[in-house]
Amino acid sequence: MKPTLLAALTAALILTACGGGGSTPPANDTTAPTVSLSRSVSDDSSNVVLTAAATDDRRVTKVEFYQGSTLLTTDTTAPFTYSTDVTSPRTNFTARAYDAAGNVGTSAVFNIVTPYQGVWGWALVDSTDTIIDQGALINYDEVDSRYGLVSFGEYVNKAQTRSNSVLMGPLSGENTLDVAFTAAVTSSTVTFYFVGQDADNALGTFEGSATVEGSATTVDAAGNLLQTYGLAMVQTSTTVPPLGAQAAARQQAQSQAVTLATARPMTTQGMKANPVTLRDAATTILNR
Repeated sequence: MKPTLLAALTAALILTACGGGGSTPPANDTTAPTVSLSRSVSDDSSNVVLTAAATDDRRVTKVEFYQGSTLLTTDTTAPFTYSTDVTSPRTNFTARAYDAAGNVGTSAVFNIVTPYQGVWGWALVDSTDTIIDQGALINYDEVDSRYGLVSFGEYVNKAQTRSNSVLMGPLSGENTLDVAFTAAVTSSTVTFYFVGQDADNALGTFEGSATVEGSATTVDAAGNLLQTYGLAMVQTSTTVPPLGAQAAARQQAQSQAVTLATARPMTTQGMKANPVTLRDAATTILNR
């Protein structure tokens, strides 16, 4: 064989082995992963799990969870999750997903929102349109009831002689809007100050704020139903204020509830839902 022919064949073999001879080398990976955040229902310890659904045309290597600019944790194994206490600051979460080439995809900002969360004022009105008690509550957590998610919070009356937990949501049936203000909660028993229900089981509005307008029945320590009153509730904030601002927020909400109660007549003709059913449903939830 002539030397020139041997050299040509050798060069051709080298080009073929190296991917030459017209073949296209693999393209660089420039596609960033996509990622979105979702959350679980708050558990009995008020923990919520954030899950990042991350996908890539090749492989996601890790996901970082942030709150604002603060790195919370890094997860390298799917499903990518982060657990947080729902009573902690609950806004401005994001997730960043990485692939092996270093491409980064960032989720939209995600906020943890619980049902009816925020600050509400409340007032009980008798048949002569006299306000017999008033106060405010802050809903900051949630519980999963038989009929759906129910908000959980704490209330206090103006005189500060009554304070305890409060539930708000579908206690007596699907698509109902019920409330239960407890007087005491122990590991085995629950007693109530009053239970109530919105007249049409849907939020109303007053001066641009969400309202509950219906009836409430007080309950004694033995569980006996006492007096039925009109119930006025108004939401003055959809966020949970920091501890230092809660007293002022409650005072504003309480004042707004009194304004609502005096501006519109409150019914005292009883509730569509059986108060005993409301009481028993709330007891079951709080003693799980």
